[in-house]
Amino acid sequence: MNYIYISKKNLMLLSNLLKKKILFIYVSGQGCMGIKYNFYKKKNIIGLRINKNIYTDILSFFYIYNSKLKIKKENFGYKFEIKNNIIKKKCKCGISFKI
Repeated sequence: MNYIYISKKNLMLLSNLLKKKILFIYVSGQGCMGIKYNFYKKKNIIGLRINKNIYTDILSFFYIYNSKLKIKKENFGYKFEIKNNIIKKKCKCGISFKI
């Protein structure tokens, strides 16, 4: 079962970006609104599997469940964005949020 929605286009892009690694998404208490999504890729990760190549920890699952992952191309690489209905307010820079 997939707990996060990713379009077919973004799923193919994610596979190409990760190669044979796994994307780990977690939240931390940072930023002006207090909560921030963090992303990193590794070869071996222990965590909760939410998609074929995406893992999280049990505390972050609540913030990721039923959300949408978008990948945007920028000048110097790619940016991951998570859209989630539980987010009530974002900071002006768009990095941190409040529920």
